[in-house]
Order: sequence, then structure tokens, then C-alpha cells
Amino acid sequence: MECKCNPESASQYPNIAFTIEDMEYTIFSNDYILYDTDDGQGNCLVGITYVEGTMYNSSIFGDVFIRKFTTIYDKANNRIGLAVN
Repeated sequence: MECKCNPESASQYPNIAFTIEDMEYTIFSNDYILYDTDDGQGNCLVGITYVEGTMYNSSIFGDVFIRKFTTIYDKANNRIGLAVN
């Protein structure tokens, strides 16, 4: 989704919190509102997308999540660890 905005307007959007294994992870609006400063138009993008029509409807947090939380892949023990950056 693309819209007109400026960096100061990000605070008007809600924070997104979700829980994994009893731990709450919060992504603040200034984490997921991305600014396109190259075009000089003041465009911004929402860095989270929704996918429907697959077996499961789901959201994709992608690089928005990875920038906010350190992700550690423990393949030997078949687990993933998360920590705040």
C-alpha cells in the first residue's frame, strides 16, 4: 500500500503486537511505515502485507520484523530464537 506522508505522520498509525510462545513482540509504526525519499513526493509504504487465497490467510512481516528482532536459527535443535535489536 502506498500513500502520501512524512516521517512525522508515522505516529498516527497503531503499533502492532503479537504473541509467540507467551512472549509479546511489538512493531511500532515507525518500524513498518517506510519512506521513499528518492522520489521527492513524500510517498510512504506499509512494510507489511497480507496474503489470502492460499491454504492459510497470513501476513508477511519480512524485513520489517528482521530489522526489529534478531533472529537466530538453530538448525541442530530445530528451533528459532528471537531477541530485540
